[in-house]
Amino acid sequence: MPTAKPLPHPPEEIARRSEAIYEESIRPIVEQDNKGQRLVIDIETGDYVFQSLQYPAAASHTLLERNPEAVLYGMRVGYPAATKLGGSWRQEKRSYGLICVTDVTKPLLADG
Repeated sequence: MPTAKPLPHPPEEIARRSEAIYEESIRPIVEQDNKGQRLVIDIETGDYVFQSLQYPAAASHTLLERNPEAVLYGMRVGYPAATKLGGSWRQEKRSYGLICVTDVTKPLLADG
């Protein structure tokens, strides 16, 4: 089982940088045709990968292979949160995500 590393930046800074990268570089390219898709951003490089519903961890692994020191932030294009626990979605201009920093020296299983 992967273990969590200490965050290299405070969570607020990771979220702020992710939002800035998304708004300035990614949103104009992806939002029109990919609303509702999930993506993962490397906040250190600005690189991003869409998540597969079948293998959601694959996007993180791809970015970590490219940059082993990546700080990853997951989000859902065009929605205010990456997931919901109940209720209904309200579309908003801002998107908020999940911060993910893991040790990938031990592989994750594709189904969990």
